[in-house]
Formats: sequence, structure tokens, C-alpha cells
Amino acid sequence: GTSVLPRGVGQVKLTKASVAGFGFGDVANITFSADLNELVMSRIDLDLGKGHIVANGKLAFEKTLPFEIELEAKSLSLARVLNEVTVPGSWADLTAKGAADLKGTLNPVRLDGGLHFDVKDFVVFDQGWDSPLIAGRHWSKVPVKHHMLVLETLTLDSQWHFDDQGLNFSKGQFVTGASRGGID
Repeated sequence: GTSVLPRGVGQVKLTKASVAGFGFGDVANITFSADLNELVMSRIDLDLGKGHIVANGKLAFEKTLPFEIELEAKSLSLARVLNEVTVPGSWADLTAKGAADLKGTLNPVRLDGGLHFDVKDFVVFDQGWDSPLIAGRHWSKVPVKHHMLVLETLTLDSQWHFDDQGLNFSKGQFVTGASRGGID
């Protein structure tokens, strides 16, 4: 770019980084470009335990900070994600593969999108996934008396909304075997 119209491109690697308590996983590699109007993240690679996310997104430099992101996840642990966004000790865990998107504003935070995930090993324990009895073990290696619910496979389609009040799911459906359920 020029001094009148500055532009830049770059790559950044973050290791165990967080902002205001929200983590970016174990390692995040971000390829980006920016000018006076927007930041474009052409590729985001995020490692989180055994899981991986590939994403791309855009942030406009306007008062409401319009933001959009699309992601593809593989072997993603729900409990690890919750831990990264300041919800430690989840009693539920699962491994997910699929796609999601969010679009909206960051000032105020108001994001909406959709998701489709193929889930395996959805488990609700009687204590946190990071407790000494459970941490690092596959659910089948944890004594049955500590299982409250186990679904080995599940498909989840839903809309999701994130704002200053939290994360909500709506207009969704899950399928496991011959069973179906809805999310209002």
C-alpha cells in the first residue's frame, strides 16, 4: 500500500494465546490482509487438542464491526472448545466433524449462523471431563457408573446465535439411530 491507502498482508502464529479469557486453542496460524476498510483472514488453522479447525473470515472497520466467519472442523472436542471460551469442567463431551458459519456484529456482539456436525462419542458424565477420573480417557475406559448418557453417533443441524447473553441454538434437529429430536 501507500501512505494514503495503506495495505498489508501477513501471517501470524499464536501459541496458547487468549484475549479476555477466550482462548485460540493450542496453536493458531492466521494468513491475513488488511486495509483501512477491513481485515480479511483468508485462512485460519487452529489446533485444539486432537481437533483441527480451518476457517476464513472478515472484519470490517466500521462502528458496529461487521464480522463473518466460515469454518470446517475435524475431531473437535466440545469440552475443549467450552474450556477455551471460559466454560471449564463441562460434564458433556463429544467429537465433531462438520461446518459452521457466523455473521453479524462485534459491537455489540450479535452473531447468527448455521451448523451441521456429524458427532461421535457424545457423553454426559457425572463430573467434569477434566476431573482426574475422566481426563484423557476415552469414555469406554471410564467406569459405567459415571456415564449419565452415551450416544455413539449423532447428526446435528441447527441455527445458532451468540450475543452478550450467551450462546443459543434454535431451529435444529438431531438424529441418532432411529431417534430424532428437535431444538427450539
